[in-house]
Amino acid sequence: METSELLRFTLSSLVFKVPVLAVLIGGIIYSIVNYSKRPKVNRRVLSGLIILLAVEIFSVFLPLLNVYFYKNDAADSISNVVSYTFGFLLSIGFAAGLALILWAVWTNQTSE
Repeated sequence: METSELLRFTLSSLVFKVPVLAVLIGGIIYSIVNYSKRPKVNRRVLSGLIILLAVEIFSVFLPLLNVYFYKNDAADSISNVVSYTFGFLLSIGFAAGLALILWAVWTNQTSE
């Protein structure tokens, strides 16, 4: 795969993530603006949203990793292990971000 094809592939992957990235960035901005109202809750929400944003950005690289292994004729077992490990770490990051947001919501409900 040439560099121009790889760039087009990366940009097309990012285009499909624009709505999610916009919501996450909007949530981060809203959390920063309203930080003084409930600092504990907003700190947890902000941490969760930043983790989810990082997961979304890094998830663009998972297909690129597969393309890299395919291009370099790497052994299938090595490419599968690396791809599955990267995907597993992204899943853990997503779960951690979501858990922080849910924790903030439940903490806010019980404290009032």
